[in-house]
Amino acid sequence: MKTNIDILYSDEDIVVINKPSGMLSIPDRFEASKENLSVLLKTHFNGDIFVVHRIDRETSGILCFARTADAHKHLNNQFLLHKVDKTYYAFIDGHLDEEEGTIDARIAPHPYQEGKMIAGKVGKEALTHYKVRVPPQYAYQCDLIRVRKFYAYIFELKLDCSDIPFSDGCNSHKGMGS
Repeated sequence: MKTNIDILYSDEDIVVINKPSGMLSIPDRFEASKENLSVLLKTHFNGDIFVVHRIDRETSGILCFARTADAHKHLNNQFLLHKVDKTYYAFIDGHLDEEEGTIDARIAPHPYQEGKMIAGKVGKEALTHYKVRVPPQYAYQCDLIRVRKFYAYIFELKLDCSDIPFSDGCNSHKGMGS
């Protein structure tokens, strides 16, 4: 399968791409042969590509990959020191009780389902602030929210949003994505 890569910017140190929904950022843990951006970029540039960050397969968005070990170290330090502002937009199925709020939860591997994550009292800290961008009175069946990740070692926007109270009783997040 020949996939076009939407390259937004590239120089000798980095490449910035627009990741489509449904595309893996890195090789799958369970099925390494699945198409992913890391391998596609290595082929495209005929050289090393270093993963700086990633987003869920179902999520579309902008990703930065390093083309050199030095650039990789520099970019990783920026993420490590929380100098990167991570902002996402998501449609959620239903309407929220509050127009903005903060989710302070911990995310950990599911004890019985390999590859699945759960939110709870144990795990790694993940602080998320959300704000409704289109208030319910102007929306039909969903809200568009702006989500800022302040720190998260394991990114799971769907899990974060499962902790948000809905005004219409709807607690389905099947519409998550960007």
